[in-house]
This record gives sequence, C-alpha cells and structure tokens, in this order.
Amino acid sequence: MAEVLLICGGNQPLAQHFIRYCQQNDTHICPISEIRTVDKLPFQQFLTQKISKKKFRNIDEEIFAAVQLVGSKIWKEYKFLGYECKIPVKHYQYDLCDECDELDQVFAGCTTVIYCARKNYEYLYTGTDQAEAYQRDNVQASFMTTKRLIKHGIKNLIFVGDAYGNLENCDNYGPSEQMHIQMPKTFILGAYGESIARAEQNVMKIVDEGKVNGISLRPVMLYGEGEKNLIGSMLKHCKSCGGCPNIRGDDRGNHQYIYAGNLAAIVYRCIECLRDDAKRYSGECIYCVDDTACTPFKNFIKSFMEVYQVPLKDETSYFTAFLSSVYKELLYKFGVGKSVAQLTFTAQRFLYGWTVGFSNRKLRLLLDFQPPIQQNEAIEKTLLWYRNNPNFLE
Repeated sequence: MAEVLLICGGNQPLAQHFIRYCQQNDTHICPISEIRTVDKLPFQQFLTQKISKKKFRNIDEEIFAAVQLVGSKIWKEYKFLGYECKIPVKHYQYDLCDECDELDQVFAGCTTVIYCARKNYEYLYTGTDQAEAYQRDNVQASFMTTKRLIKHGIKNLIFVGDAYGNLENCDNYGPSEQMHIQMPKTFILGAYGESIARAEQNVMKIVDEGKVNGISLRPVMLYGEGEKNLIGSMLKHCKSCGGCPNIRGDDRGNHQYIYAGNLAAIVYRCIECLRDDAKRYSGECIYCVDDTACTPFKNFIKSFMEVYQVPLKDETSYFTAFLSSVYKELLYKFGVGKSVAQLTFTAQRFLYGWTVGFSNRKLRLLLDFQPPIQQNEAIEKTLLWYRNNPNFLE
C-alpha cells in the first residue's frame, strides 16, 4: 500500500527538502502516492526562487510562461532545479490550532504525518514577549495534531523537534537521548525550548499509550538552501553591529549542524522503519547530526556572512561580549532598549558561550543511517544557493 504523507509545517525548510528528496530518489521500497502540506502561511517555494529564460531555454514556451505566472507557488508537473514532480503535492493553508471541518479533510486518508510545524526560535529582540506565541504555535498546535491523528486513525508519526529543547543551562557534550526525556528546571533556549519539549511530550504521550507509532527526531542546528531563521537573523544582527562577532578562542560556542537535505533523508528512513517494524522503532528519540565533531559557531557563520560581504569584527574576549549582552538585556527589560537587530542574551550565550554536542549512536546503529551528503559538500551547496539568490533574506 502506497503512503499518503501529510507534512505539518509546509513552509519549514525541512518540508521542502523532504519533498525534493522524495521527488529525486527512488521510493519503491516505501512508495508514496501523494504528499500534502499544511501551514497557516501561504506556501513559499524557495527552490524555484530564481527562474530565468536563459537557464530554462529548452523548455516549452507555454510552460515557461506558466512558471513565470505562477512564480513561487508552482506545484505542477514542471521541472525545477533539475527534478520533476513525480509525486503529486498539494498545499493547504490552515492554522493547525483551528477547529474546522476543512482541516479534518486534510488529515483524512493520510497514512503518515511528518510534524515539523513550529514558531521558530527568535534569536533577536522583537520588543514583545514571545512566550504566548511559542505556547500556541508549538504546544497547542502539537496537541491539536495528536487529536486529529487519533480521530482519523493515522498510525504513523514522525515528530521533528529540536536537539536543544530539553537541555538545561550548561555545557552539554555527548548526552544520550535518555538523559533528556524529563523536563529540566531551566531551558538553554528559554521559553522556546520549553515549548518544543512540551510539544514532544504531547506527541510521545500518545505513542507510549499505543495510539500511534511514532519516532521523535531531535536535529541540531539546521542549515541548507532556503533556511531563513538562523542565517537571516545573524545577517540582520551582523549588519546592525557592523560585522560578524569575533570572540577570542575556540573553547566556547562549539556546536554541531545538520543539512536539511540529510535530515530529509532521515525522515524518509524513519517512514521506512515504521512501515517495516513499528514495534521495534516506535517510541524512539533520535539526535540528528551531520558529524559528531563540533565546530565553533563563529567559524560556521563566518562563511555565510561572507556571501553578503559582511566583514569580521575585531577580536574581543567572551567576557566583554557577555557583559555587553547583559547590559542590553537589562535595557530591554526596563523598556529603554533600542529596537535594533541585537541577539537576545539567551541567544548570545547559547551561540557563543555554551558548547553542545550529541552522539550519533542511535542514528548509526538503530536507523543504520549515514548522511548521503558530507558536511563540507553540503555547506558549499548551501553557500552557492545563497549566492545565486542574494535577495532571499531581504
């Protein structure tokens, strides 16, 4: 029986990379007859961001005209980025928190749900408290989704959370999945981290009760073509500060990263696993990384900022950067902070202060998975995409 997949969070980079992965790769082992996506925002197809007649000079004139007309919302059988839309894909614009019959129809008939919907982490000061938005878009949305899974008898669920959601305020290196099942007293990513942890808890509750078969994926920092949250936030911050932060030493701010295309391959592997032996794989939490080696965030982000001609700032000590961040945090708390693109204190400490690394033991042994694209190659592919789409982050 062919799979009918529903991706909750169709505007997330992972969703579009997963669609591309399925269209490009042979899925005869786990055949897919239809892919549906749902998101409260209109679909933005970043993989067709740059279309020119010169690049597509060999395609039919009518098809090219249609591509130009439909623009970023193209879904049909046209070729884009070198692959055909072999599997039908349809986007539905609904809020997962809403109670409506139309949304029920989106879930009806699906065999597997891939849940990557969320309010992304706010790296920069916004001038408003985001806790309520995190609660609604992460916790409440996940709860409403679990209700629909049960209502429509959908048996398989892949929940894509966040590796940092369950972490406390401290360096974390080499922890196993089992160390971070319960709720910590503090969260390294504040209200966002707590909301993601509680969303995962909502999902795993119905898995533990045997109502659905589910796997929870915990990816580290995501990058790839079309990623806008991390790279876009850092670009705004660096431009406002006159350059890319350059904190002395490599003993702080070390992190792991995962390419969205590799994470898409992991999601597909999980669908295969639940289809083949749900009893064995259901209930597992798995950290997702390209490589277990940690890289200083300042080195990782530098290459992306160079695409936009953002220079590296003069070297400074972590202590100086820390005090500056505390000072700005106090200004914002007292309502006198300027509305500029500054990293929040939590984000500053997370990116440049803590060292966080995870094991790929379950990824390798349980899923028998190796990333199809090595990290160096994936970063180069991503950088090339940003160079070819310079206005994407504007």
